[in-house]
Amino acid sequence: MIAFDNNGIWKINVDGTGLTRLTTTGLQPAWSPDGTRIAYHAPVGGKAQLFIVNADGTNPHQALTSGSVLDVVWQPSSRVLFGISGDLYSYDPTNPSSLARLTSSGGGNVEPSWSPDATQISWTDGTSGKTAGIWVMNADGTSKQGPVISKGRQGSWGR
Repeated sequence: MIAFDNNGIWKINVDGTGLTRLTTTGLQPAWSPDGTRIAYHAPVGGKAQLFIVNADGTNPHQALTSGSVLDVVWQPSSRVLFGISGDLYSYDPTNPSSLARLTSSGGGNVEPSWSPDATQISWTDGTSGKTAGIWVMNADGTSKQGPVISKGRQGSWGR
């Protein structure tokens, strides 16, 4: 199945059958590792917030109350990655107190991506005064290295 946004969150089988609307609002859907839930962001009071919906469209709910959320990424980790106000965060939806700030430059950190084994994260660091590039860090935010690819953007891991 593929989840996508188009005036809400939708899913469809890869053969084009089974088109199903899951929500009426939302952007950047990201599947949970077990395929049972989808994280996305949707506006609340003018700011995009993190939401989660079951893959069958039931139980759409706001998972966090925070700053403007963007770049939502979930698989292959149990933690959801996303940006808030130019820094990267991770969050485990089963633990409401698990919000963790991974970067602290205050801007320019976007486009996170999980390594296949969920032990590392790559992201684009376009912090003011720096040359944009792709950086890498451990999943807990330690051991930041970069830029490993100068002027690169939106890295995606492979095996």
